[in-house]
Amino acid sequence: MGLHENAGQRTQCVSLAIHLSRRAHIPEQDIMKNLLPTLASVMLLVLMLPASAAAQTEMTIPWTGMPGELEATIVADTMADGMQAHDVYVLEKGRVYLQIDPIDVNGSFTVRGQMFDPADPADVPATIQPLPGPDGVSRYVVWPGAHFN
Repeated sequence: MGLHENAGQRTQCVSLAIHLSRRAHIPEQDIMKNLLPTLASVMLLVLMLPASAAAQTEMTIPWTGMPGELEATIVADTMADGMQAHDVYVLEKGRVYLQIDPIDVNGSFTVRGQMFDPADPADVPATIQPLPGPDGVSRYVVWPGAHFN
């Protein structure tokens, strides 16, 4: 927006405030004091819409108890360009996912557990447990960053 357009909008806003104050006998300072926060809130809302409009796709990773199923599922879930097909991977609550290898990340994604009730002792979150490889050697050098490369 250019300087002339911005100045014109400011003039329209002030003239609207003066017009309203004359009709309702409200001092123009009070109208401007109330109008500016409202306009700022509307502008902030408009700026936030594009960020919230991007929908995230979720995939629940089924639990079978097999070591390596977590990383195998995420690594296989890619598009033709190599990027992850989903934005969020959901783990089943109450399950322990046994991870053998770190996951090579292509893009960004979130791994989270299903919602659970912390007040219920029988309802527990999903967890990821690193395991040594078939040769007995751990592939995890740094904790917790070693889950993802």
